[in-house]
Amino acid sequence: MKKITILKYFSVILIVLCGYFVANTFLSTEDDQKVVDLAEVEKKKGKMTPEKRALFVEERLKYEHDMQVNPETGVIPFEEKQVELQTALTQAEVVSSFRIPGLAYTSRGPTNLGGRTRSIVVDRSDPTGNTLIAGGVSSGVFRTTNGGASWSRVSALDEIHNATTIAQDPRSGNQNTWYYGTGEGFGNSASLGAFYFGRGIWQSTNGGTTWTQFPGTDSSQTSFDSRFDIIWTVAVHPITGDLFAAIAGDIRRYDQGTSTWITELSSSSANTAAFTDVAITSSGRVYVSFGNQNDASLWGVWTSANGEGSWTRIAQDGTPTGWQLGSFGRIVLHVPEANNDLLYALYSNGGDSGVDQKEADLWRYQQSTGTWTDYSSTLPDEGAALRGNNPFAIQSGYDLVVSTKPDDEDFVIIGGTNAYKVDDITTAAADAFVRIGGYNSASSFALYAQGGDTHHPDVHAFAFDPNNSSVMYSGTDGGIHRTDNLDAGTVTWVNLNNDYQTYQYYHVAIDPQSGSDIVMGGAQDNGTTAGGTTLGSKPNNGFYNPNNQPDLTTMEGVFGGDGVSVSISRDDACVPFFFGSQLGQIARDCPGGAQDITPSGAPNGQSNPRALFVTYWYLDPDNNNALYYAGLDQLYRTTSSSTVTQGTWDEMGLVPQNIRSIAATRGTYNAATSYLFIGGEDGGVYRLADPQNAATA
Repeated sequence: MKKITILKYFSVILIVLCGYFVANTFLSTEDDQKVVDLAEVEKKKGKMTPEKRALFVEERLKYEHDMQVNPETGVIPFEEKQVELQTALTQAEVVSSFRIPGLAYTSRGPTNLGGRTRSIVVDRSDPTGNTLIAGGVSSGVFRTTNGGASWSRVSALDEIHNATTIAQDPRSGNQNTWYYGTGEGFGNSASLGAFYFGRGIWQSTNGGTTWTQFPGTDSSQTSFDSRFDIIWTVAVHPITGDLFAAIAGDIRRYDQGTSTWITELSSSSANTAAFTDVAITSSGRVYVSFGNQNDASLWGVWTSANGEGSWTRIAQDGTPTGWQLGSFGRIVLHVPEANNDLLYALYSNGGDSGVDQKEADLWRYQQSTGTWTDYSSTLPDEGAALRGNNPFAIQSGYDLVVSTKPDDEDFVIIGGTNAYKVDDITTAAADAFVRIGGYNSASSFALYAQGGDTHHPDVHAFAFDPNNSSVMYSGTDGGIHRTDNLDAGTVTWVNLNNDYQTYQYYHVAIDPQSGSDIVMGGAQDNGTTAGGTTLGSKPNNGFYNPNNQPDLTTMEGVFGGDGVSVSISRDDACVPFFFGSQLGQIARDCPGGAQDITPSGAPNGQSNPRALFVTYWYLDPDNNNALYYAGLDQLYRTTSSSTVTQGTWDEMGLVPQNIRSIAATRGTYNAATSYLFIGGEDGGVYRLADPQNAATA
């Protein structure tokens, strides 16, 4: 897919995804040093215009695309990406003669924080309910046998990492057979233009401990050359054991009797966001859905008595009356365990929460009578509109899930940007759904923290403890959490991201002081984190009060927004941390509390995004007084990093290309022998002599 197509097609996908990213970002544009008032920031961020949010989305996608593009052709060289993959796999098996003897790496985590999770399944064969398998979109498949107290990665390092859907064979005697599908077709910003290509389906026949690629599903991973590149849902037929795959524009069935793939329904227009879904009853009836990115002849919901042909469409635009898909129109399905005669359908209606309009509709189908009931009015609206948060927001279907309690078909749980529940959908009044996770309230982008651990927004999956229907697991962009009492008036959560290593870092930094084990990282969708057993040695500065961590892999949050560059300085006794957020912001946490030090000459990302989406700067690791900031192609410098203000940076002039990387000569600074090296977006490499004293670049 060419660059212009990627940017145009996905520019609207994550329009509201960045809503909570601006939490705790810096909004001041004054030249004077400013101590940040986080409460004031919290009030201001809700006023971001839809246009500005859309701009954030476009900038993130452009940043990710430009990191991969060939500067001469303007196209991502997919064939070269395949060569890179094969080279990496080959080198992993070869001991290089250049390798430093004894070189070893130790994990630094985080083992207490999680990343994007689209699927969780509780193992039916474990009577205790403590065995679960979950998938990270950019990290692989993990398994726990102790209810999430610890996780082990079970997909091999040389297998595809982007697990998006997981299913277990439900048949007695076959429950050691598992499947996971790969390829995220909608919304992942840390990718080549907002999607991860997959390599088909993988199978385990030993309870999910090892996996092999399933026949007939392999693809190149580097381009959209197979509909198995994007897999939305896999499900196993409870009678025949046939594997159903809802993939990009198709519903495929693997016939276990003939060992062949059969296309049950196929769209004439396959693309990476050709939404499909599949749900199967315990008696074997199959339901599938096609979203609005498919051809119109398939839009809506279909059913077959056994999934082997004879498909009947039971819903489409205008039928039943009031059923109206939106421009993207993703439809997710759920069959209640307590009543297989029912089917729930939650779908994107094209609405906009920023104009006080719910972004989805909810319907329930009764197979025995062939009738639909519209429950859309019960979806949540908690007052004043806060785009991406309230009313019910689903980011064009990026985060969308519906489920019911295993023992109650009327107790409904839904997920979009936030998670909600309603005790009895049949008697619920308008706007009856109650918030149970995601953002803290309808007027705040702070994380949900009602009496327990925080719960992350962007909800993708629910799963239940088979022994207790009030115990539910959630999969979000913040990993895996569990509530032990879904029935409670205020639902609380337990963090299960214990060795569930699924975070996605843009930049990391280590403490330059010998003997310290402090590390920092700027993470995609998860702000800035820090860790280390000596972290508490950093003095309390009134903004960030660090704690010594119990081990090397436990991390704690430092700042919100999209994580960007990070630096740790020993230029001042308070040990300044430098962190920031998307599109230009850079801050220092001491001395004097949190301060916005974004160069006043650099257009501020909040109002004019003339900066890389992932804000970039470079702190000289051996001479921490020197800090260099990239304002696209404008280089800024300070030789007083611990005291610099917005208005005291040196403007070093323009570099011929946008700045992507900076490195300084190592060792004690010497005007005659020290240099600064600059890597450009278009492949240029530049050298600046005596960078701390040079008048211009």
